[in-house]
Amino acid sequence: MDYAEYVEQSLFEPLAIDTEQARFTLGKPAVSATGHSKRLSLMTLVTSFMAPSEYWQETSDGWKRTARVLPHGRAYGGLFTSASALGTLLHDLLQEQPVSLSRTAKDTMFRQQRTRGGEPIDMTLGWVIGELRGARYFGKQGGGLGFHGNVRIYPELGLASAMLANGTELSPGPIDARSDELDEAFVISRQHAAASRSSP
Repeated sequence: MDYAEYVEQSLFEPLAIDTEQARFTLGKPAVSATGHSKRLSLMTLVTSFMAPSEYWQETSDGWKRTARVLPHGRAYGGLFTSASALGTLLHDLLQEQPVSLSRTAKDTMFRQQRTRGGEPIDMTLGWVIGELRGARYFGKQGGGLGFHGNVRIYPELGLASAMLANGTELSPGPIDARSDELDEAFVISRQHAAASRSSP
C-alpha cells in the first residue's frame, strides 16, 4: 500500500484531520509557508552548495528563500502540515487508548530501546527520550532546507507541543533548545498544578 495512502486512511481520517492541513503533495501557495535561510551565513553557504539552484527563489530582505519543491521520499520530510494538525495527533497519543493506534502499538512505540548488550538508550521506535525541568518527554526533531520543527509528548504531565519554523536548521541541538525555551512555561505550569492537587 502506498505510504501516503496508509497514513491518510490510518491516521488522518480517523482523527478527522483535514487534508488541506496535512498532505503529501504541495498545497495551495496561500496556506504554505516559504522556507528561509539567512543570506549571509555559513549554513546558507553550505546548503547552497548542497542544494540544486531550482531549490531556491529570489532573495528578499536579507533572506534566501526556498522554492516550493517536493522532498525526496515521503517518509523523510514528505508531509506538509500545520501545528494544529500535529496537535490533533499528539492529543490522541496522550490518550490511554488512542484512536490512531492500538494500546499495544502505542506501548511498543514508546518503549525505551536497548543495545544488544542490554544497556538502555535514550531512544524509542522513532522518538528521542529527553527531560525538561525534570519532566520526561518523547520528542522528534526534524530540519532541513528552509524549515525545522519538533514535536514532544510529556506523558506524565498530559502535555504535548508542536513547534514548526520556516528557517533552515540541520542539527538537533538548536532545534531542541528552541523547544525547551517554548515549552518551559507550560511544563512549569503543569508541574505546579500537579503539586497543588497533591498537597493536603
